[in-house]
Amino acid sequence: MADVTAGRHGRREELAPFLDPISSSEHAPEHQHPPPKKAQEWPWLLVVALVLAVAVVSDIGEALFSVPKVRLFESAICARYHAGNDPDAFGPGKHDIPEHLCKLDPIQDSLAGLLGWQLFFEGVPAILLPVPFGHLADQLGRRWILACALAGFAMSYLWTLFIIGATDWPTQWVWSSPAFYLLGGGPIVASNLLTTIVADVVPPESRSTVFFYRFCTDFVANLAIPPIASLLMSKNIWIPLLSGALFQASSVVMVLAIPESAPANMTKESEQADEWSPIDMDAPSDGVASFVGKRYKLWLRRARSSLSLILRDNAIAAIIWTFLLFEVGLQSKQVLFQYASKRYGWTLAQAALLPTLRSAITIVLFTAVLPELTAYMSRYISKPALKDLLLAKGSIVLLLLGAIVLSISAKSALMISGLVIFSLGSGFEPAARSLVTALVEANSNVGTSEIGGLYAIISVMEGVGKLIAALGMSFALRIGLRMGELWYGLPFAVAAALFAIIAQVLSILEPQILLVQINIGGTSPVDRDAWKLPPLLPKHCSHSAPHSNQLSSRFQRDGVTHAQRARGQLAASEARLKRLELDAAEERAAIDAVKQLKQQHNPSNLFNTLSQEIRDMVWGYCVAPGKVFVAKLKDGGDVRFREFSEYEMPHLALLATDKSIRNQAAKILFGKNQFLFTHVSPHDRRHFLFDDGFDDSDEEAAVVTLTRLAQIHLRSASVAFDLHSPTLYSVLDTAGVMRDSRFIGPVPWSQLTRDQKVSYAHDSTIKQTHFTAHQLMVALIYECTSLRTLELNFTNAYCQLGCCRVVSALTDTIASKTYWWPEHFSLRVLGLKNKQERDSFVHAVSAGTQRAGSVITVIFEKCEVPKSMFGDRVVPRPALDQLAEEDLDNELVEEVVQIEADMDDE
Repeated sequence: MADVTAGRHGRREELAPFLDPISSSEHAPEHQHPPPKKAQEWPWLLVVALVLAVAVVSDIGEALFSVPKVRLFESAICARYHAGNDPDAFGPGKHDIPEHLCKLDPIQDSLAGLLGWQLFFEGVPAILLPVPFGHLADQLGRRWILACALAGFAMSYLWTLFIIGATDWPTQWVWSSPAFYLLGGGPIVASNLLTTIVADVVPPESRSTVFFYRFCTDFVANLAIPPIASLLMSKNIWIPLLSGALFQASSVVMVLAIPESAPANMTKESEQADEWSPIDMDAPSDGVASFVGKRYKLWLRRARSSLSLILRDNAIAAIIWTFLLFEVGLQSKQVLFQYASKRYGWTLAQAALLPTLRSAITIVLFTAVLPELTAYMSRYISKPALKDLLLAKGSIVLLLLGAIVLSISAKSALMISGLVIFSLGSGFEPAARSLVTALVEANSNVGTSEIGGLYAIISVMEGVGKLIAALGMSFALRIGLRMGELWYGLPFAVAAALFAIIAQVLSILEPQILLVQINIGGTSPVDRDAWKLPPLLPKHCSHSAPHSNQLSSRFQRDGVTHAQRARGQLAASEARLKRLELDAAEERAAIDAVKQLKQQHNPSNLFNTLSQEIRDMVWGYCVAPGKVFVAKLKDGGDVRFREFSEYEMPHLALLATDKSIRNQAAKILFGKNQFLFTHVSPHDRRHFLFDDGFDDSDEEAAVVTLTRLAQIHLRSASVAFDLHSPTLYSVLDTAGVMRDSRFIGPVPWSQLTRDQKVSYAHDSTIKQTHFTAHQLMVALIYECTSLRTLELNFTNAYCQLGCCRVVSALTDTIASKTYWWPEHFSLRVLGLKNKQERDSFVHAVSAGTQRAGSVITVIFEKCEVPKSMFGDRVVPRPALDQLAEEDLDNELVEEVVQIEADMDDE
């Protein structure tokens, strides 16, 4: 809960310019808060529940299909193998062959080859399709691409069943099933989009917790479904196969219930980043060829930047390559079914229980063991990279031991023990990711700006690793089957060799990783004791003998003296410094070139060189000192400025001018003036503050979206909730249109009584008040990165019929939403008529404050009650909650309240 402290002050002068004009920097301020959600304000818990439901249903379908699929392939190969001996009993269409007849070496060899190539062809789309379909999801929306991806996944299942069950085609035709992934990207794209939807709707403070549940769906399905699949396979193999396909098809239908989560301004940042691209400025506009050439150059430049991440530092490159080796070794688990079935004489239904054991161990590992182990290590090791290195080395050792046990296990009990040890090493990947992230941050000039490129490279490495393992592990199993029973575990021996290489790489890199930690902030005494490092000598201390012995003992085992090690470190530091200086010189040259190019296209005084007529189009909006009125109603609206009756609208020629002119004009217009919004509807597109171009046929689906220039430069705004200006009859007409457009009731609108019409109009306008208030707050607080002052005027905050105040409705809207207010923000509030309304407003802002450490200053102006707030008014029913004559004796003085968010709120 936020802390609220109030202090009362006397009457002060009105704060006309709330903040100084913005800086004339060429760069727009960076976004400090996440982009706004779409208009469908679904509760995020409901959206997450739908996403988890889709993920669970899809994972259930995959778990039901995976093991019976192997048995289906085995029976088809077995039927063809025995067809020559007994064509009547065994044929291509027979799938009820006793399983013990299918364990012959030639059959298992063919099965291993079929499964290996199947994994290979499924791995190709996993590398090629995520990037293009991810771009389509940003452009077209997440939901439809997700539905297409799951539909393609389900169709690949049905195609596999059709090939094996309904045709006499060769079993190799099942390799064509991944072609259906072209419909939407396949399971990899579907998994990424489900995670992206969660990231879109979940508040940042809850995102990590929700991500855990998102990634646990696969383990939960593998834990619960294999026993069910095993039971169903014992009855009829087609029951789990058809059930798996049905679950996959059901997930496609369930996706349609998920609301679209892609923000409306998803592509604005990329468009803004490309606006001043040197490629776009230099290249001539000669059609499609020029456009493709420019995009190719931009892609090539970004690819070169990502590759430099690998080539820059040997430690980073080595750890990135370990992800490829790790993925190849990890895929040895794919042959576990066939390995257990062949070596121990298990049925595939019995072997299907092994993933259940692995999933149970992994869930316990990630929910209990690793968090407790990390907390224990934090007491003794303060550097995160050192803890990550320990966890990565421990995990890879467990993987190595588990793979060795699996490869040599002659008994099933020993194999299960090896699988348990193997599963306990699952923490390598997150630990290695965290470790390489720390190294990149320590060796990068740009800090975390390269982390996205790092993760992209890791994804490519993992995809290539899966592709190699798809053929490599099946090939190793086939070689082992041919060499005899002692070699059946050859795939796990190969995995053990790869894990041993990774362990050796981490051991070699350990001194360099320790050096990085010392260079970026030193090592605590506890860290030095844990790593057997000598204490760091102060500059005024001499090298004593004990210190020298401690320092040299670290490296004497390799025959390296302290002096040699120090010289090597000094040479490495000098080389790194020289490399950084060269990089900085290249960056400065590139920046200077871009600045020179911008100066040619966008001189800083271009706006002042325009004709007086064009400049007047901007300054003509200033109808009062320090104020700009936009979309003002002709009858005034705001009680403070009744004397103004009409205001000039922006001239269309301003929108047709060059972008550089508009940008300079916007800096002056938005930076030095306060903007007043009065009764702004999502349909109001008469001024240049709001973007056009979206369908506003559905009033509740429209979004108030500010233009890019307003988002960058707007510093101060005022929102007047002037809801009483329309006449009673216009409100009734509007309510009739709203009613008829939504449903056809038993009684037509024209036959309703006047009191019934008034009642419906009142409820509809209150609902519209909620919607308009929230959309304005979202547009101003989320989108305007420079906004520091917001003024809210509740003087005329009556319902449109004038029968009651709607302040409570407005404050409830603020309290029920979460707004990421800037760290230092000023709110001026006018027109709240009594202490109760002020207290409700403070409570609403406090409840809606979600940025820890933010300080919001609320200034309540002295309430000057106008005539419109008391007295008899001509309304269809008695006035409610209006001011009476006695309220004039209890006028509220100015009050200042500071709302501070606790650090624990985040």
